[in-house]
Amino acid sequence: MKKHFKKLVLVLAVTLAGAMVSAWDWTSYCENLDGSHWLIKAGVGYGYSWWNGGFVIPIQGEYLLDAIPLGITANFRPIFSGYGAGFSLIAGANYHVAPGPEWLDLYAGLGLGFFFDHIADKYVYHGDKQNWAHFAFDAHIGASFMFSKHFGVNVEAGYPTYFSASAALAF
Repeated sequence: MKKHFKKLVLVLAVTLAGAMVSAWDWTSYCENLDGSHWLIKAGVGYGYSWWNGGFVIPIQGEYLLDAIPLGITANFRPIFSGYGAGFSLIAGANYHVAPGPEWLDLYAGLGLGFFFDHIADKYVYHGDKQNWAHFAFDAHIGASFMFSKHFGVNVEAGYPTYFSASAALAF
C-alpha cells in the first residue's frame, strides 16, 4: 500500500506541475510590459559586501528584447555598513515569465561585474584604510507587480543583494 501511495503522489505531482506549466506563458512578458523597451528599478534592500552585510540601494536598468523574453541589464549597487562603503557594477540578463495575470512578471537572472570597496573601520586593518576592486557574481529571482503600463513595484531575492524592494518604471 505504501509503495503504491508514493507512486500515486508522484503521478499527481507531475500532473499538477504539467498543468501549471501549460497554463503559463513561458515565452513573454506580462501584458502590462508588452510594448515597453525599458524597465528601470530603484529601491532599498540588504545585501552582501566583502567585509559585511549592509544597507544597499539597487538601481537596475533593463532593456527588454522584442523577440524573446530576455532583458539585458546594468546594475549599480551602493552598499553602506559600519565597516565602510562600496558599490558594484554588474551587467547581466533576466529571463522573464508571464504566469497569467496581466500585472505579474516573474524573472530569474545572472550577472557578472566588479565590487569596488572602501574599508574605513580602524579595527579591521589596524587603522589602515583599504580600497580595492574584485570580481562580482549576481544571481537572483524576482517579481514585478505592474499596476499599469508604466508603473509598478518590484521585489527581488538573491546574491549579493539578499532582498530588495523597488519602484519599477516601464517605458
